[in-house]
Amino acid sequence: MNVSIEEYFREHPWFHGVPREELQEAAGLLKPAFFASGSWLMKEGQLAEECFLLLDGQAQVTSRNLVGERVVLSELSAGEMVGEIALMRNDRRGASVQALTEVNALRIDRDAFARLSEISPLFYESLSYTAEIRMIHGILQKASIWSAIPEQELRGLAEITVRKHVEAGETVVLSGEFSNQFFMVLDGKFEMTQAGKRATVLRKGDFFGEVSLLAGVPEENTIVAATDGELMVMAEEEFHSILAYYPPVKQQFTEVLRIRRPDLTVSVSREENVEHEVAVRQTEETSSPVAGRKRDSWMNVLLLSAGAFILLSLLALLLKGNQAVIVASLIVGGAVGPITFVSIIRDAQLLGFQARRLALMFILSAVFAVPLAWVLEQWLLVSEEGPLGSFRVDAAPIVIGVVEELSKLLLVVALLRAKRMRFLMDAIVFGATAGMGFAALESAYYGWMHLEQNSAWQMLAVLWTRTLLSPFGHGTWTAIASAGIWYGLTVHAKRGEAAGSGAVRKWTIAALLVFAAIVLHACWDFQPWSGWGRLLWLTFIGCGGLFLLLLLIRRGGEEERRSLAALNPPRQLRLRQDEAEKQGADILCEACGTYSPRGATYCTRCGQALLLEDAGG
Repeated sequence: MNVSIEEYFREHPWFHGVPREELQEAAGLLKPAFFASGSWLMKEGQLAEECFLLLDGQAQVTSRNLVGERVVLSELSAGEMVGEIALMRNDRRGASVQALTEVNALRIDRDAFARLSEISPLFYESLSYTAEIRMIHGILQKASIWSAIPEQELRGLAEITVRKHVEAGETVVLSGEFSNQFFMVLDGKFEMTQAGKRATVLRKGDFFGEVSLLAGVPEENTIVAATDGELMVMAEEEFHSILAYYPPVKQQFTEVLRIRRPDLTVSVSREENVEHEVAVRQTEETSSPVAGRKRDSWMNVLLLSAGAFILLSLLALLLKGNQAVIVASLIVGGAVGPITFVSIIRDAQLLGFQARRLALMFILSAVFAVPLAWVLEQWLLVSEEGPLGSFRVDAAPIVIGVVEELSKLLLVVALLRAKRMRFLMDAIVFGATAGMGFAALESAYYGWMHLEQNSAWQMLAVLWTRTLLSPFGHGTWTAIASAGIWYGLTVHAKRGEAAGSGAVRKWTIAALLVFAAIVLHACWDFQPWSGWGRLLWLTFIGCGGLFLLLLLIRRGGEEERRSLAALNPPRQLRLRQDEAEKQGADILCEACGTYSPRGATYCTRCGQALLLEDAGG
């Protein structure tokens, strides 16, 4: 240091007018401090006992943001103070500071800070004002919903935002009333209820109040503080000004509105749509390699299940008459193809569900749809008292196609009516799962029938044949039909659309897809030729179904990427890649129990913050 601490203070505007004797006394309380490059001046979470005034060198301020990833808040140079906010609030550090170069600083402990504040009211007042702005500025940098705003422009936003302490039990937003403020949760838990029932719990990083501000309608939900907490509050005028000035932020909130209130719309300009298309393309590049939860998992399923089936097949041939091995062969042989097919379809989904939910659909389809279809087919095709009479033999392929597809679709329809099933890929995945649950039990049944009539060899031949043919059958047909049901259900998602051209188009697509699934199923059962002709016919029908399914998967994937890009800008996705890769998996949303790809910050299915495991609560 080329000047003394006393001279440094005398030249600083904070201490103009302070008597020399008092400056000498204050200077005597401060201690020089040296930090080597790479060393820590302070770490996040530590109790504040000191702050530092940098004399030379550079330091970097980093912190965990509201959803858990580490972000750079700022870089400090000579003349700047760091650590004073937590010291003034007698709180723990809200950020970590690391020396980028060798740093010389003045260490100001709690007693020295109190003395400086006493001898120079200007020092304390200036710090109080700048500390509040810096604190809000830091919070905004941590608040991921604002990540599309350039860092240097966030300070202006900090000046129009206030923090509000809320006590447990306090009602923040009341259902049926208009909200004229935007709220973001900084700390604590807030319970959201709808029609008297708890919908979800909002935590750090979550926000509310945007529906009323964007659409001009009363709030549907009541928000009550479940614990003491802290909110960041922004007035209506400032909120709309930010959205008008930063189109990517408006795209995020528009997507949130689509998620939370699909019956409402917000106009988006042509320029904003162009920007969004660019974001979608960037997201395709960003999100394609990052779904670590399940990438290539279908291959693991195939190797494991096929290996088990091969082993059981050998044992069934060697240990003739062993009922335990026979039963195991039937179960595994019936399931190996269907489970692998479901895994492949699931891997194609960017925004997926937990495996246990698919397993439940798989089992329910087997135990519910198969018996229902069997009863109906017996009545229509076997019973002489059935309504078809003498036409039942000729109409068998069509009847089977209609009965079996509708039996499987009953479960899918009930599931797709849920609000969280908002994507076309949801219908495809759950449709494929329902179809393959049906196929698994059906294959086991046919295998058992051949075992009774012939031998274990015939049973295994049937199971292996149906395993190889499984991608062309039930899973594909029901996935296509489910996509049609999804299009039909989306007609009612927006009020007033039922009479519009968009509704007619959706109803047409819905009808064509369901019809296509039934026709494919019926043609598969029709089999007009035998021998090689039959093989070619089945190949043609099977490939036609798979081609249509692949077109739907492509369309569904584009829809997911579009929604992901709107809610999580590509820059935000890239910034979160390194942090998420340390977790080794996609991120599970605590609110709705579904997965989002690495790099996402907000769940594209429910709109709530995606907390990393070490983000807290």
